[in-house]
Amino acid sequence: MAKLSILANILVIDDEEVMRDSCKQILSRQGHHIKLAEDGYQGLELLKEKSFDLVILDLKMPGIDGMEVLEKIKESSPETAVVVITGYATVESAVEAMRRGAYDFLPKPFTPGEFRLIIERALEKKRLILSALVLFESSTFRSSSNRWLYTKIPPRGLFISWATPAAN
Repeated sequence: MAKLSILANILVIDDEEVMRDSCKQILSRQGHHIKLAEDGYQGLELLKEKSFDLVILDLKMPGIDGMEVLEKIKESSPETAVVVITGYATVESAVEAMRRGAYDFLPKPFTPGEFRLIIERALEKKRLILSALVLFESSTFRSSSNRWLYTKIPPRGLFISWATPAAN
């Protein structure tokens, strides 16, 4: 069965040129549009200029660190998926990144296969959330006989229709 390819605008923020270039090479082969930033400040500037589907973010960088960049991304663009990568992985830093809204946490070094899998999953999750929002907004999806279930999915709420049980 053929896999559906989701082309995306992706920003890679990493102070290591070799890592930026490797990420770009892997993701470009899949047809994604890639922008590169060498530090958190440059990454945040690019995020002001353009909307990205996904940000790949190094945790340890000079100047502004990845955790602070992650917080700023989630404040200004909560729908943007963020995958944190780092050569200084600890359980605490992984938990903290996820608590602040990262989709996933990938310790360096990683294989191209591991990287592609995480990226595909992050983009698929984003696609599913957007599809659910589109369904919610469509008038054919809503009816007066439906009840609404409100659920909290970090970092923003998502409304899901819950059809009236057959017993009613």
